[in-house]
Amino acid sequence: MSLFHSPFLTRPHFLYWLIQSQLKALSYLIAERDIQMSFDLSRYQVWLPSATAKIVIGNLIRNAMQHTFCGTIEIHQHQDLITIKKTESIDNLAPQIDTLGYGLGLKLVEQLCQQLNWQCHIEFVKGGCCASVYLCKH
Repeated sequence: MSLFHSPFLTRPHFLYWLIQSQLKALSYLIAERDIQMSFDLSRYQVWLPSATAKIVIGNLIRNAMQHTFCGTIEIHQHQDLITIKKTESIDNLAPQIDTLGYGLGLKLVEQLCQQLNWQCHIEFVKGGCCASVYLCKH
């Protein structure tokens, strides 16, 4: 693989744009669901490996959308910290949803973050999940 096609080659990115493009691409996942979305995004530019950043952000958003059936998804981005929180609003769905496979997407996020020395924290709570990633070395 040449250096110019390396998944770890960095270039400047506005995080809000990466997040918005992933939201647009994945919006079909929640088209028929009763989900409230909230966003708090800032215009922060950071040098990131393009492919890896898209995979990490895309997997976190996809996971939240696939595993929310009726509830809220909150996406916050402040500088290089992205936090995505999903909460079910129907109590009887929460135990079933918590046992569904979040699996491979989150494992991939954790592995990529570890390779790049990015901080990644994923917490499962009753009725939801909260994932936070610092997309730079801290």
